Amino acid sequence: MKIINEIVDNFTDKNYNIKKQCENLTKFILIIEIKKYFIPKFEILKNIISKIPARDMIEITINETNLNCSELSEHDYSIFTKNLNISNIARNINENSILKVEIYKRQQNNNISIYCIETFSNYLNESNLKGILFNLKKYMNGNYLFLRLQNDNFVAYTNSIYFLKENEDISNENSYRKYNIIKKRDMTCSFLNASEYNFYPEDFYFIKRSENKIVNNIFDKLCIVFSLIYICNISNIKNENSISYTLNGYKLIEDQINFEKIDANIVLNYYNIYKWIYSEENIEDKIGIARNIISLDIKENTLCNISNNVFNSIKSAHSIYLKENVEKYIEIKNKATEFLFDMSQKASELVDRLGKSFINNIIAFVTYFFTIIIMNCLDSNKLNNIFIKDIVILSFVFLVLSCIYLWFFLKEVYEEKQRF
Repeated sequence: MKIINEIVDNFTDKNYNIKKQCENLTKFILIIEIKKYFIPKFEILKNIISKIPARDMIEITINETNLNCSELSEHDYSIFTKNLNISNIARNINENSILKVEIYKRQQNNNISIYCIETFSNYLNESNLKGILFNLKKYMNGNYLFLRLQNDNFVAYTNSIYFLKENEDISNENSYRKYNIIKKRDMTCSFLNASEYNFYPEDFYFIKRSENKIVNNIFDKLCIVFSLIYICNISNIKNENSISYTLNGYKLIEDQINFEKIDANIVLNYYNIYKWIYSEENIEDKIGIARNIISLDIKENTLCNISNNVFNSIKSAHSIYLKENVEKYIEIKNKATEFLFDMSQKASELVDRLGKSFINNIIAFVTYFFTIIIMNCLDSNKLNNIFIKDIVILSFVFLVLSCIYLWFFLKEVYEEKQRF
């Protein structure tokens, strides 16, 4: 505000009445009523104007005689003073004058000027939810925005919105993480306005809080709105200040929240839950537990009516859940070990049966042929014509039966293998 005060002090005797003062992201306007005005020297005025960033354009008007100061020259200054003198001739000497200072802002490299933090905070306070989000989306190119304070001693910043002095800088590496979290949100939540408002809670959670209560309050409420969007099953910004939420936990909660009536004091309750859910893996498990506990904790089915210890309750429930999962894992692992041991035993028995059956079959076959040879030798006292036609047929039948037995046994082995 020092630049504006310097302009006013050089055009007035410091005795004036403010008729209008407002500021948003596009312009700053100050209108004051004065009994008498002064015209500063060209060098003084040019020195004051030089303190305004080159990206902005300033225009000073006295009684409808205006001076565009963006590229102030002595010629423009001379015409301005001449026109003022002409207008004064037609004015009543007792009539008050109007001094109007307008600064038109232009965004440059994600930088926008703020000339009076108090006035700008009032603009935020008077704006509705959709209006704030629309303007932030419009100017947050590359997912970050620098609001440059012109001489106001004010510093505050979130992960992507920075209230800093003109030449201050701060590192920004949030884009990848932001899109990663948005992607995870889309897998577990349904935000019906996702294409319109590409924000996440860190956009509004102050890493360094401001000393302005209005700014803190607005940003805390925005943080609550988006923390709930990243927790609830379904969310919808329905109109200017109304957000509807559906949370399906142990109880089904359907709530409609008025942005203006949100209690900013619960910001940490929901922001901590959101951070815990999306900080590591197993998001589905954690968000399910959070929804269950929140649905039991809130009063009167109102999401804003939540206790301060709900986050601790959620973490305790998650610890119990993990313990139960470990016990189930150990139980299943033991059962799997027993099952594999049984399968190994059955496989060993099957191999033993196969080996014994094969050996018995060979012994029977060899015994059969030795018996034929010995009996024929004893019967005829010679080795000629041992395998007569009847013996050959009988041997062939014996061989076929052995093959059939082998086929049935191998079939049984295959079926046992498939069953295992």
